[in-house]
Amino acid sequence: MKKILPAIALSALFLIFGITAFITHTTPGLRLLITLTEKFTPGDVSVGTIKGSLMDGVVLHKVRYNDGTREVFIAEAAITLRLPALMQKQLVITSLNLSNVKFKELQPTSPSNVTEFPQVTLPISLYMEEAVVESLDIKQLATKEKIHFKKLSLEHFSMVGNHMQVESLNVHQEQISIELKGELRTTGDYPLHISSAYSIKLDHYPQISGNAIIKGHLLDCLIKSNITKPVQATLSSRFTIKEKLPLWNLEATSDAVALAAINSTWPNIVFGDVQLKGTGTFDKATLTIQTTSNMVDYPNLADIATNATLEFHKDGLRITELGIKKGTSHIHAHGHLDWQKGVSWSIEAQAKEFDP
Repeated sequence: MKKILPAIALSALFLIFGITAFITHTTPGLRLLITLTEKFTPGDVSVGTIKGSLMDGVVLHKVRYNDGTREVFIAEAAITLRLPALMQKQLVITSLNLSNVKFKELQPTSPSNVTEFPQVTLPISLYMEEAVVESLDIKQLATKEKIHFKKLSLEHFSMVGNHMQVESLNVHQEQISIELKGELRTTGDYPLHISSAYSIKLDHYPQISGNAIIKGHLLDCLIKSNITKPVQATLSSRFTIKEKLPLWNLEATSDAVALAAINSTWPNIVFGDVQLKGTGTFDKATLTIQTTSNMVDYPNLADIATNATLEFHKDGLRITELGIKKGTSHIHAHGHLDWQKGVSWSIEAQAKEFDP
């Protein structure tokens, strides 16, 4: 019996090495692994064609996943791993390339009054040296229009335990480009610290660019931004979500805002010492504005002090207060603009020592 046991152990060892080599070094082994994944993954998983091996790199075509609530399609996925790192409890992805990715929501998510994040701590360390997604479409039931991303690129991502870090994440849409770097912890209330640079180009308007820092927690964060083009301004905002209700408040200041710099067809008016404060949700908001305006083409119409309080809601706009002062002349007004059932408006104004 003692002579047989070493032979059995040696045979088992060779069998394990043989199965491991078969799975990691051959395309049939890779195909077997994906077949097992399809069998034991919740939902329906299918892969059109399979090329390569885990050791040399994997290329998959027509990958589909459907769990009844969402559907994901990937036209092509190519991944390269550093398998020896698994011996040090590290999963290292040297490159990941996805093309023509489509995400579709099939059923609405169940509403909940409390937002709870899963507490995630990985048993092994995850490293991703680079990843690229070419063309990503996201379609949700709540919105009819799909969200399209031209390209997403990621460099030097890591997650050790509950600590997630990324050195560079670039997001490109048709009109928006954003570069992010920072860190996030996936336990507790998800504390984060992110820095970003952004560029926005809308039709008929010049490019808007600037940078921002986001810190705090995922559902309660402070955003500070410096806008550099087409005007210079600073903005500070706090974004909070409580019981599924998003709340925000902001403060913005600028030494000078030239309307013609924003749109060349607009009047040549420069607003100086702009101070803006606001608070609200996605359904309604209140803004207060203080500024001194100058009409460049009309020197006599300079140093016009203006203050206003505006209320925005889904049905219209309320001007609760509008004050304009030039020297000893005063104008006070209030009114509303409604658009829920057609367009209707009204305004009332009072003038004191008004000299046109």
